[in-house]
Amino acid sequence: VFEEDEEPQEAVAGQVKLLPSLFGPSRPPTVYFDYPAELRLHRECSFFAVQDLKARKLNYSTAWERNCVKNAFQRAGFERTMGKSWNAYWGKHPPNSAVADMNRFQKVNHFPSSWCIGRKDRLARTMTAFRRRHGSAFDFHPEVLHLPQERKALESRVKSDRDKVWIIKPNANSCGRGIRLIYKDNLSSIKPGAKAVVQKYLERPHLIAGRKYDLRIYVLLTSTDPLRVYMFEHGLARFSTNKYTMKNLK
Repeated sequence: VFEEDEEPQEAVAGQVKLLPSLFGPSRPPTVYFDYPAELRLHRECSFFAVQDLKARKLNYSTAWERNCVKNAFQRAGFERTMGKSWNAYWGKHPPNSAVADMNRFQKVNHFPSSWCIGRKDRLARTMTAFRRRHGSAFDFHPEVLHLPQERKALESRVKSDRDKVWIIKPNANSCGRGIRLIYKDNLSSIKPGAKAVVQKYLERPHLIAGRKYDLRIYVLLTSTDPLRVYMFEHGLARFSTNKYTMKNLK
């Protein structure tokens, strides 16, 4: 039964809310996930369906103790399981063997083999390979040097182009940890054996009111063939607290 203009409530035991497919009745519905009540936001959809699970169960598994993940599943009517009888898994990239053992009622939050773009070093190698294959179509991606394998090449480039600034990023860190600028006077500060990627620093970035910024846009990729991407209507804009300058790099 579809309920029009009804405000979604917290999950009722033994029931699940379903959202009809945008692509017609021949496609199965998806589980309805609503916003947390404290946000005072509701999804913009005209109707959803409430279905009794009866003897069936919706189980989820996660490797992370993050309340935002656990609460989202609970609001949608899922119960957590520590076993293998889950319908949804949210966690790290599963190995190919685990993906091969999944049945058609199980979904994970990663595409198979997407590890090749999930880290800075792997993404750089993938982009370099595509640049060799497709030429100018991938010119937007800058040259990358990999440490420690190409340390001598980096030292040679920095010494021969002494006015240029480089940026170094650890392979697997996040939230900006370990990212810093490298130039002729601090090249020796890179620890031997450091695993990182190095690129030429963009010295003339686009600025707003003289400040650097970045945009965080959230998208959901549900299919690669055919390509199907959903873009969330909200995002984040972050601005530097200081005006941009290349002076006093120390």
